[in-house]
Amino acid sequence: MRKNNLIIKYILFFFLLFQTIYSETIKDKPAELFSFDHHSNTAKILLHETSIKSLFQKKSRWNMVDSKRNVLAVFQVIETHTLNNNFYLTGFLSEINSTLYVGLKLSLSIKKDKTISLPDRFKPQKKRHPYSINEKDQSHMILVAEGPFIFGSDILGTVHYTVGIQRARDEVMQLTGSKRIKYIILPDFYIDKNEITHGQYGIFLRETGTEPPPNFSWDTHYEIPVSNVSYNNAEEYCKWADKRLPTELEWEKSARGSGLHSYISSENEREYIENINIYPTGLEFDSEKCVTLEKEMLNPVKISELKDHNVYGITGMCGNAAEWTSSWFLPYRGNSIPNDLYGKRFKVIKGGAYNLPFNFTKSYERIPGGMPSLDNDYKAGFRCVKQTEI
Repeated sequence: MRKNNLIIKYILFFFLLFQTIYSETIKDKPAELFSFDHHSNTAKILLHETSIKSLFQKKSRWNMVDSKRNVLAVFQVIETHTLNNNFYLTGFLSEINSTLYVGLKLSLSIKKDKTISLPDRFKPQKKRHPYSINEKDQSHMILVAEGPFIFGSDILGTVHYTVGIQRARDEVMQLTGSKRIKYIILPDFYIDKNEITHGQYGIFLRETGTEPPPNFSWDTHYEIPVSNVSYNNAEEYCKWADKRLPTELEWEKSARGSGLHSYISSENEREYIENINIYPTGLEFDSEKCVTLEKEMLNPVKISELKDHNVYGITGMCGNAAEWTSSWFLPYRGNSIPNDLYGKRFKVIKGGAYNLPFNFTKSYERIPGGMPSLDNDYKAGFRCVKQTEI
């Protein structure tokens, strides 16, 4: 009898333990949006329960939901830390379905509701292949690996001025007590090695029945990038090809690199040395490699003839065809100088062009596009990106 009671006690113990783990994992966690950077889609979320921090492993993905269980966005954890009995998650937002603002009350629920399991600590990280070919449009794509990078410039009075990292570090230390320098971190992604060509765009037009843009050439410019596409047309192409337009920061990192060299210090901590490029080809403008107004070209150059391979091996980012990004023309971090063009009216165009002076090829340079509208401004070409699988 005593043996049976002991067995029953063991069964009850393990049942209660399982219930605790299960409920702790599946239950929504009330939270608050502490900060949100609309350029990089990075965010910091505040939770008040430090006891649940073991659930939020790096790379884990969570649904951000409102009180009615509507999914606002998907949140991927990058790092965690605790301060004053509060628990902070820093991460990247994707699949954003609603307007987000600092102070927003929300809940975090596990991303895969039907597959409940504890994290496998021994599961190796998936190794990314540095190259990929997109099946739909056969474009060659290059991996831009996850990691911190520097964006914008320190030139006061410009639309690309960004508050320096030292000041940003001081602000972060005041808010969180963290002593580490905080650079912008983007998750890894694939980006087209070349700009989308007339040949690729022509296939899209034929398959979808889309009206060709002004002065579109069906046959004679097969390898020449399209440079007279509206923003909405560029978006439609990327969706057709199972990709998307890059954000401004994804484009900039792809063009100039991270601007950082990392090493392990004597205290066994990762440290960074800044080594910032200004142009996709390096610190100085290279007139031999970049296709700008100074070359007096009537059209962009064929992608096979470009010589401006950057640190990732990507071409066409130093002039040739200007390129649309998916980001609104908004001020960078800490830039308080007013500008009538700021707002959610125009999209950012990057990269300079064959018909623009060489100054526009600086990786941080940004031009507003979408005048008179995002459907009728035919001033740029584009390339696409594709998110890697988690």
